[in-house]
Amino acid sequence: MTVKGVIFDFAGTLFRHDRETGWLEGVPASTDAWDAEEREAFRTRFAAPAQLSNELPPEARAAWEKRDLHPVFHRAAYLSLLQAAGAREPGLSELLYQRLIDPMYWKPYQDTCLVLRKLNDMNIPVVVASNIAWDIRTVFDLHSVTHLISSFLMSYVEGTTKPDPQIFLTACERMGIPPQDALMVGDDEQSDGGAAALGIQVKIVSPLHPNDRSGALLDALAAHGLV
Repeated sequence: MTVKGVIFDFAGTLFRHDRETGWLEGVPASTDAWDAEEREAFRTRFAAPAQLSNELPPEARAAWEKRDLHPVFHRAAYLSLLQAAGAREPGLSELLYQRLIDPMYWKPYQDTCLVLRKLNDMNIPVVVASNIAWDIRTVFDLHSVTHLISSFLMSYVEGTTKPDPQIFLTACERMGIPPQDALMVGDDEQSDGGAAALGIQVKIVSPLHPNDRSGALLDALAAHGLV
């Protein structure tokens, strides 16, 4: 089937938060509370947020379940998660949370900008659909590619999260195409893969570190005759 429009997920697909290096640098914490061993333990625990969320108290767990529907829930959930992972020193969890939503700490995959420019040159509309509770357009602004996106669908604005069919239907409406002419590229079989129920073609990529994934987006487009 001919692809006339592409829907991309955000985190783990086009961009990835730099949790391996930058975001823990220059953290002003006392040496006895945040030495190298403590940092590594924190990094390991926070690497599996969904698993770690099971350890949260009921109120924080409830916020976690609704984290992508409102900034208040998002902040409360992640502050609790950061503290549970080991960022317990006063002010430390808040600092790290701000870095979680700071566009400076979000890195594009090696082929992200190239793919967006290629689709734009081909007059193929692009929608970014993300389960998120902060304005990801700031990340695209930083890399000067916002103008290459036809529309952004963010769950906290839309009032629902993927795999709700309405998000995918809205994406197709914004692109002016029927679902069967769209391609969904994401990293989550459940949330992004839900597009298949509407007849949307789906390609799942791995949310590896950007240094370890060089051409997955280009390959996804090539598999559907777009590059």
